Amino acid sequence: MREIFYDREVPVEILYKGRRVTSAFKFHFIVEHQLIIEVETFAEGDLGLKEHFKDRLSSWLRLSGYETGFLVNFQATDLRNGIKRLIVSGNEPVLHWR
Repeated sequence: MREIFYDREVPVEILYKGRRVTSAFKFHFIVEHQLIIEVETFAEGDLGLKEHFKDRLSSWLRLSGYETGFLVNFQATDLRNGIKRLIVSGNEPVLHWR
């Protein structure tokens, strides 16, 4: 209704050591060509799995050149606590996990 542009299941190409790797991974959603949204389900108490998804999103952001991503956990008891923002910016990426 608000005409927000997004793509689903977007294959991402990356350059690795000068070689193009096609379909290295897929983003669940890219919103307005600038925001990545990854949707997962994991128990709130499973900190290891939460860190795994956070690290994976961080790597994907760095490799793709995007700066901001959201990790959405649909298994959270309260969805407001199940959404985390990750920002990777600057020459030396600084991670802001909120």
